[in-house]
Amino acid sequence: MSHTASGEAGGFVTVEVTSLDAATAYIEVIDDGTAMAFPEVRNADAGDCGGRGLWLVETYTARWGVRDEGYRRRVVWAEMSTKNGTPACAARM
Repeated sequence: MSHTASGEAGGFVTVEVTSLDAATAYIEVIDDGTAMAFPEVRNADAGDCGGRGLWLVETYTARWGVRDEGYRRRVVWAEMSTKNGTPACAARM
């Protein structure tokens, strides 16, 4: 099952990683979007084969969000600590 139009013929997904500063990476996943509602974190059942992607993003990043940039372009972005051993959630406190 494809969650966006990126799974269709000719679809695309782009991943961009940049540095905000010495300790923070900024990550964007850009895809073709969908007519469905914005992506959101969900609680997958133990037997589910999927549904944990944004849960992982929320768990391991300091901040994240979603924005639409017009026709067939949706961006999920996240800021993540690049320091070894420092949980990203520590940046939220």
